[in-house]
Amino acid sequence: MLSRVTKILAASGAELSHEELLDALWLATRPGPTPLARAADVPAAPPARAPEAPPAPTPHPAPAPPPPSPKAPTRPVTATDDDRPKASPTATTPSPALPVRTPEPRPTGQLHLGKALRPLRQRFPDRRRPELDLVRTVAAVADTGIPETVTRPARTRWLSLALVIDDGVSMVLWQRLAADVRRLMERAGAFRDVRVHGLDTRAAVPVLRTSPYRRGRDLSPRALCDPSGNTLVLVISDGVGPAWRDGGMRAVLDRWGRCGPVAIVHALPVRLWAGTGIDVRRARITTHRRGGPTHTWHVADPDLPLDLAHFDPVPVPVLTPTPQSVGAWARLLASPGGTALLPLWEGRTDLARTVVEAPEGDAVLRFREAASAEAYRLAAHVAAVAPVTPPVMRLVQTALGEPVDSGHLMEVFLGGLMHEVDTSERLPQHRRFDFTGEARRALLSAVSAGELLRTADAVARDIEAAVGRSPVFPAWVGHPDGTAVVDGTGRSFGWLREQLLVRLGVSGGEGEPAPPGWRALTPDDPQRLGWFRLLWRSERGWPHITMYLAQGRDGELVTVRAPVSLYADDPAAAVDLVRTETECLYRMDGLHAPDLVDVQADGIGELPWIASELIEHEGMPAPNLRDVLSGHGGVVPQDVFLRIGLGLSWALAHAHELGLVHGSIAPRAVLRTDDGVRLIGWMTATVDGADSPHRDLLPLTETYLGGGEVSPESDVYAAGALLLAFLAGRWEDPRGATASHIDPALFVTLRHCLEDEPAGRPSAVELVDAFTSALYGSRETEVLDRLFDDLQRLEPLARQDLMSHGPTFAGRLMTFSNHLAYLGRHEEALAQAEDAVRVCRLLSAQARHTYVPGLGAALSNLSVRLGELGRAQESLDAAVEARAAFETWGNDPDLAMVLNNLSNCLAAVGRREEALAVAEEAVGVRGNANLARAYTTLGSRLGELGRREEALDALLSAVRIHDDHATPDHATTLNNLAALYAALGRRDDALRTLDASTALQSRIEADPTNALPEIRAQSDRIRTWITG
Repeated sequence: MLSRVTKILAASGAELSHEELLDALWLATRPGPTPLARAADVPAAPPARAPEAPPAPTPHPAPAPPPPSPKAPTRPVTATDDDRPKASPTATTPSPALPVRTPEPRPTGQLHLGKALRPLRQRFPDRRRPELDLVRTVAAVADTGIPETVTRPARTRWLSLALVIDDGVSMVLWQRLAADVRRLMERAGAFRDVRVHGLDTRAAVPVLRTSPYRRGRDLSPRALCDPSGNTLVLVISDGVGPAWRDGGMRAVLDRWGRCGPVAIVHALPVRLWAGTGIDVRRARITTHRRGGPTHTWHVADPDLPLDLAHFDPVPVPVLTPTPQSVGAWARLLASPGGTALLPLWEGRTDLARTVVEAPEGDAVLRFREAASAEAYRLAAHVAAVAPVTPPVMRLVQTALGEPVDSGHLMEVFLGGLMHEVDTSERLPQHRRFDFTGEARRALLSAVSAGELLRTADAVARDIEAAVGRSPVFPAWVGHPDGTAVVDGTGRSFGWLREQLLVRLGVSGGEGEPAPPGWRALTPDDPQRLGWFRLLWRSERGWPHITMYLAQGRDGELVTVRAPVSLYADDPAAAVDLVRTETECLYRMDGLHAPDLVDVQADGIGELPWIASELIEHEGMPAPNLRDVLSGHGGVVPQDVFLRIGLGLSWALAHAHELGLVHGSIAPRAVLRTDDGVRLIGWMTATVDGADSPHRDLLPLTETYLGGGEVSPESDVYAAGALLLAFLAGRWEDPRGATASHIDPALFVTLRHCLEDEPAGRPSAVELVDAFTSALYGSRETEVLDRLFDDLQRLEPLARQDLMSHGPTFAGRLMTFSNHLAYLGRHEEALAQAEDAVRVCRLLSAQARHTYVPGLGAALSNLSVRLGELGRAQESLDAAVEARAAFETWGNDPDLAMVLNNLSNCLAAVGRREEALAVAEEAVGVRGNANLARAYTTLGSRLGELGRREEALDALLSAVRIHDDHATPDHATTLNNLAALYAALGRRDDALRTLDASTALQSRIEADPTNALPEIRAQSDRIRTWITG
């Protein structure tokens, strides 16, 4: 029977399996309000009450059905609230709902895209921005005796960026892409400034706007023509607007391309380009100079001869938002004479196309014939939850998984089935789109209710994975406490668990636990401040200041800070504090500091407070640096340290540029986020040189107050002390940090932050450069150039005042020596090390007790340089003198490093017993920050004497201390351990250890020194020896 029915249905165009037919028959007897509601087993609205009838005879009671299996409580989430008339007789009962900010899927590839833009991070002298040339000024004053200054052009970024976003109706789908590109360009460090414009390609003539998405005033496209040629115009579009086909955009891009570089980022997948107004043709491009107008490029066909190939006079490259495409274009743009194979816009002019109106049913049929199978399936899933906003469309597309991609979503959007619901000028992520009733019914016949439910589950999982890590969009969640109304639950695009709702800001009841670092309100706390309902209060914070976690009118979570206790004693001071922080957050504008949400500081008649965005990390309130250090067990991984240091440096540089001095840098003021840090605690900041009179209300630890009067230099001092203490794992001792795990040049720069003289400290911008070089790599020759310039500046100062500038000069000499050695220039490195020793001898002669440790460090550095040149005896002599210098000072933690070097020197001249004794002494030094290296050295000495079992114990101790930290020393220790296992005949253990070393080396590819190739070569030699 079933076979006959399925054959009849197949002949009618509905092919169903036996199982699908049974599902359809069962569902037909249990109609729910909508497909998703039926699949989720959501009860429909109860029917109207029928008139009472005489009671029927009571039958024998049937056995009760078994209770349903318990499920985790979930709530539906919809794209829009219910603001449409309910004329349909099948409309469901409205349900209360709360607004939430729902995360989209996390963007991918941002890090690789940022790396692809590195070639554009170039700086050139700008004659319009002079800066003081300190060395030439000093020389001129010394030569002429006249106090006059000498300037030089400051080195600045060479390009400005004009980001032009096509804001047609179809581009609402790519608003997220445009936002990601904008954020990437702003953070790339390659542009002097980034300006964002809108572009109307639907008008008779393309029109530029001051803001994208139908906002801002109109501008002429000529506004982006830069006569200097230093403005890069980057257009983001899908090529759907008429101006891309009728020649309008060709004229605009020709004009821009004759003034400077121009490119297009195509929002669609490559396979769909041919159907848009941005079709391409690959060409070989050769540049004549760095940057410059694109019309100067030489373009040739990769296959055809020159006389057979024709290209537009102004070539415009078309890019995909991928690292490969962007990287090739960036390298070509930044090279003075490079060649690359890139797709160029052909700019063909098409004839006008005739649009024919078709009935709704025909429109679905035409869509099914023209669209891909994936697009048709996606249309059905979107129709099930419509009306939808663009973020919800992307969520549904992502939940369907491969092979459905953004191109299929574009097929649905432009397939003639969807229409815009709103007539108001909403933001792109708020605009709603829907299907007609007949189109929805036709599309829903293509998917089963079970498949819709599986997609809804996938959406919920994607939302949960993206909480706290991705941009958010507004949505509505069914909740009994809601003040808004949604039309039933059938149009929900997902079902969210109660635990996830708490993370999205929806309160789950009185019994829910507070987030880590927060606790319940006290009876003295206010319940509301302005529009914000207070949920919890912070367990940490500043004296006199209380911080609350609160919920706003739209359901968003914010942080509210109020000087509650201070207001009772000094209302005027409380108002001043809030006004100062308001001004600071307003100027910072959400960059490296929380975004300002609301404020109350009108006068002393009401408690002042300030509300800012909730800073999150991995979906929870962001930890401060104390929590970060505690979470890592007191030893912060190198990459975490570098990213936090870079974020803090950027925050200070931005603040100083705006005329702000924080003045209260401390671990509690720096919050770690998913993409960097945020600087908080601005209530006592200095604004435009005006110091706060209330600094004593928020006291700081003396560790961060050694920078003198409040100034940008004092901020740098506090940041250096904070980061060094963070690196050392001891908040009270910033000078106890060592450079064993970070770039030596960066470590020296941080040390210079603690200079007594403010003029000797680096600026916040220089800190940014130092951390950028350490994190992303820098050409060693550029580092040497900067160090050489620094030495040229310091040498005359040291000659004039040795006691003030001599220690800094000696430290720079040693750093310069180390970098020369990294490049293999050992003779020059030795000369610099000898100069450092001479300076330190002069210093110790004048103040022996103070500068003897510096002399010991210089002698140890000299010993290493001599050893690299094979001068073993001279290296040993220097190491012995370095030890003597430290021993006169006392048990200094740096003595362990000197003893390790001395042990190696003794072993090099064959005095192995003495070398062992010195290695054992190094292990016993108190406060030794390089204890793992000391154990490694001890293991080597024991192994050389044939005491292999003891050597094994020493090396295992070193491995335990290293834990899982990816450092060159750790890899070297594992290599030594593998060699020892092999010597003991434990071949399998040796190979496993060697594999662990190789895996560890792959995690430290970005190590700034050249030690990694040597370690890798050592691993290869050991493996060859073991395997034969």
